[in-house]
Amino acid sequence: MADKIDSITIGNSTWDIDLPSDARPSIASLTASETIQAQTFNARSDARLKENIIEYKPVESILDLPVFEYDFKGGNGHRIGCLAQDLQKICPELVHEGCDGYLTIEESKIVYPLLLEVRKLRAEVEELKRR
Repeated sequence: MADKIDSITIGNSTWDIDLPSDARPSIASLTASETIQAQTFNARSDARLKENIIEYKPVESILDLPVFEYDFKGGNGHRIGCLAQDLQKICPELVHEGCDGYLTIEESKIVYPLLLEVRKLRAEVEELKRR
């Protein structure tokens, strides 16, 4: 029995795909110069898939990360974000070099250093309330 993926669209072309139930499709790398849309993006995070688990402690506060407005060369629109080189100084684990030599950011994982900062701020607020 095949599991049906409704369709995959790349550019102006759309394909319907039938996969065997034991198939595990995998894409090692996907590059797009425009928007990728989906209902959700899920990262594999099950503890059973991990080892050598240690608490993460960023070198510096991610709150010090500069945020910019910019335009990509070639006219891909106006954006807001950070520079990979700046993030690399604070959280090098979130920055990777692509096969083309350009730096990329695991943007979905920026939430974790931010969560640590929120926890620090919560602790400070609680301490101030106790005074």
